Amino acid sequence: MRNLTETNLSDAVIAAMDGAKDARFKTIMTSLIRHLHAFIQEVGLTEAEWLAGIQFLTAVGQKCDERRQEFILLSDTLGVTTMKDLVNNRQPPGVTEYTILGPFHRPDAPELPLSANIAGDIPGDPTIVRGRVLSASGYPMPGWTYGRPMLRDSITCKC
Repeated sequence: MRNLTETNLSDAVIAAMDGAKDARFKTIMTSLIRHLHAFIQEVGLTEAEWLAGIQFLTAVGQKCDERRQEFILLSDTLGVTTMKDLVNNRQPPGVTEYTILGPFHRPDAPELPLSANIAGDIPGDPTIVRGRVLSASGYPMPGWTYGRPMLRDSITCKC
């Protein structure tokens, strides 16, 4: 790459991927490169800011291991996970808002009977939550919640 400028750098980097065999990968990387280069120009990224960003990403990566994936948490913090899920699971107006706040699945979680107190011995006043699972058109959806079978179309939970 010779005679690179702010105007032609993105095209030069993208041209270096001409041999990419996966068309979708090439599409994604082309967009990523264009957006990253535009971001750097928009904010006028300094050398010190670039280095701080590299150090931050390095530190995040160093905290990852076979049981801990910090880049997923970073994705959540930056709203990337939510945006990806919203784009891939578009819903009509009026349906329950999407959230990454839970409930979360825990492997080997104990099975509890209906109306059990999930707080166990933790002190405090129980809260009772009742609700119904409805379709986007407002009709009850008996037998399902969070993709799991239910015994009825109402939920009661002591939390």
